[in-house]
Amino acid sequence: MRSTVTVARTAIAVVRTTATPLRATVTPPCTTATSGMPRIVVNPCRNAAPDPPPQHYAGGRHPDAPGVGAEDIYRIYFHGPAYQVMESAWRSGDGVAGRMADALPPDHQPQDRPTLMEPRLIELCFQTAGVGELGTHGKMALPLHVDRVSRLRPGNGGRLTAVARTREDDGAVDADVVDDEGNLYVTLTGYRTVELPGGIDPERLAPLQAAMGAL
Repeated sequence: MRSTVTVARTAIAVVRTTATPLRATVTPPCTTATSGMPRIVVNPCRNAAPDPPPQHYAGGRHPDAPGVGAEDIYRIYFHGPAYQVMESAWRSGDGVAGRMADALPPDHQPQDRPTLMEPRLIELCFQTAGVGELGTHGKMALPLHVDRVSRLRPGNGGRLTAVARTREDDGAVDADVVDDEGNLYVTLTGYRTVELPGGIDPERLAPLQAAMGAL
């Protein structure tokens, strides 16, 4: 069953499996969505002040560090132009960093209507984590579950980077989207995936494995 709720002239589409009412409140610019059964709740965040960048993010890839570019990433990923959100990815400390692409085409219509949760920044987190999983374990997977996603401020057209880390205790992924000054835009916690059957062409996989240190 698909339901849509409009909050501050912005629509959120969710899937419900029961008739439990859907509740949503929001106080821009900071919003948090927590999903679970049987409802999704959107609540205001308490603090949208700038945060220091994650310790494993150094403000950009060192020019000598191995990385993988969009051309190789989207030989594996199947996204259309509006969601080819990655310019490049590289290993960053205990995580994986993914740089947001510039000059993306519109991702929704009408173009001037705002979105509540910055979907392409969330997708940047998903794809960055996926490049890490592909490059490290050779597995292609789709999103299955997210514990929590928060938007602390809207994307402003600056240079943004997602940094994803796999938790040691349960294998879930946590990710942050930051700019080069360390301002935090989106946080995502408890991301889990489901593996797609079938293997990946080794030739297409090799650049990602090299960037993640698996080769």
